[in-house]
Amino acid sequence: MEEIFGFVNNMAFPKNLYQFEKNMENDEYFNVLDVLSHSLVGWTVDKYAKLGQLCFWSHTATTITNITNIEEELKGKTNHPKYSYLMNCLEKAKQLYNKYGGKIFAVGRVVGEPFEEKHEDRDYIHWSSRVYGVMYNFYNLTTPIDRQEFSDFITIANKGAITNLNKEQCEKLLKMIEEKEGVKIPLVDEGMVNRHFYDTSNQ
Repeated sequence: MEEIFGFVNNMAFPKNLYQFEKNMENDEYFNVLDVLSHSLVGWTVDKYAKLGQLCFWSHTATTITNITNIEEELKGKTNHPKYSYLMNCLEKAKQLYNKYGGKIFAVGRVVGEPFEEKHEDRDYIHWSSRVYGVMYNFYNLTTPIDRQEFSDFITIANKGAITNLNKEQCEKLLKMIEEKEGVKIPLVDEGMVNRHFYDTSNQ
């Protein structure tokens, strides 16, 4: 089996109004902003993910379809008690999509062993995986990279959030980031893993 050095984590978006409302229930919660604003996050990973693997965060290109469908569903419920609030949230979702949709926008590393988490209410969960890992995000791209720019050497998986990458694919992507951002990110960084290791054994 070919060794995996990293993966593209293609984050999903709620598929219907119920899921969207649950995400916005207590405060505006957008996956993209969660990653951009926190250095340590728990997120879905491949069950075979290993410490130190690179995580290239991407905002799924199909998000705009979900946003449009949710908006149409909400427009049919103008008496909804949170109608205005949810419409404003959808506008914010569109703005985020226009900036990050279909693009890699941040880079992190796996610093916690994968663990399984079961959700009592699966109806509001808009992703299928139950396997999570802890990632340390160390770089937000100033210029997100559109998937078309790396489509000649990476094909984003149609099913599931994770697209595993081999050494060559990671190196090409890191080279692209270096040329665009002026920052050199090492393929392997054991020191970072050691500094930010997160014990998930009690999860």
